[in-house]
Amino acid sequence: MTVTELVVDWLSLVGIWADTTTALEEIEGRQLIADPAGTTAFTYLPSFIPIAADNTRWRLVVDTRDGDAAGCVVGFASDDVVDEGTMRWPSIGAMLHDVADSLETSRPCKGWVPVVEGGELYWDFP
Repeated sequence: MTVTELVVDWLSLVGIWADTTTALEEIEGRQLIADPAGTTAFTYLPSFIPIAADNTRWRLVVDTRDGDAAGCVVGFASDDVVDEGTMRWPSIGAMLHDVADSLETSRPCKGWVPVVEGGELYWDFP
């Protein structure tokens, strides 16, 4: 994602999920953004920063909420599917290390295997 794409995506997601976030906060009686980083939100929070997306709009986001897991990388399924709540990596650095290791060794990265076809990199989930 370019920086422009990141900003546009973030603004779009915050808008799409605003009503859901408000409803969940009313039900829970608390601000979800106050939960510690890495906690499943069941919505897209303004503290989530998208860093990668695939052609299905599945994203990796950095959770910038406070807490021991601040800066962790989590999965967010799409514009209309809720936060899956799975912390993938404790940091962007850890993610890049795992991806580089996978590319160098062809070993799976979180279950995904790198494949090059026609000069392009794809990730296969066998």
